[in-house]
Amino acid sequence: EIDNYVQTQLREKAVYQEHHTDPMYGSLSYLQDQPIIVLGNSFISTSRIGYIYNDIAESSGKSPAMTAISRGYASISTYAQDSALLTRIANGEWAAVFLCGFYGQDTTSVGIIKNACDKSNTQLIIFPAHNESDQMRINATSKYPELICMNWKREIDLLIQEGRSKWDFCINDEHLHSTPLAGYVGAMMIWRAIWGEMPDVTLTYGMIDQEWAYSVLGSYLESPTFKLM
Repeated sequence: EIDNYVQTQLREKAVYQEHHTDPMYGSLSYLQDQPIIVLGNSFISTSRIGYIYNDIAESSGKSPAMTAISRGYASISTYAQDSALLTRIANGEWAAVFLCGFYGQDTTSVGIIKNACDKSNTQLIIFPAHNESDQMRINATSKYPELICMNWKREIDLLIQEGRSKWDFCINDEHLHSTPLAGYVGAMMIWRAIWGEMPDVTLTYGMIDQEWAYSVLGSYLESPTFKLM
């Protein structure tokens, strides 16, 4: 029905385009009951993602499993230069590393951290915080296409694009640090990837007002996916 030119165009010019975001349910199920670590800058601290994730775990009858390291103005290179931390990763202290700090054009540091992970079969996951560079993330995933990307930054951007207030997710300061509600979103992303479901628990540590969080997030809690096309 079509000539060779059109056949070639179909083979070589067609591109992949996401029509909806992937909630990643159960994609990291092999990490159930395994220790994990998040590495990042002050956005990890202000979002309280580690406390919230472990609160979800305790409320769900699971052992708290997340270590969250927050270092002000840290980038990927900050952790790539931390020989003690790299040794702990290489020794298999954690089953997965969720990596923030994507700034500039530095993909070499990703490779250094990846090498430490490879020594212990530790899963390395790209997990950009809200103020990080999309281009740096793209550069990293292009150079290391085997790495999983869980785009925390995009998740928050899409929640805001749907009409929610930016100030529910961002602190009104110089760097627009992430709020605990943004941390709750990130914790739920990791939780559903590991446990295959959205958490349905009552948080007890008071990091966020849960009723208020539910009122803001609304339908996202039932269907955590976004239309892209």
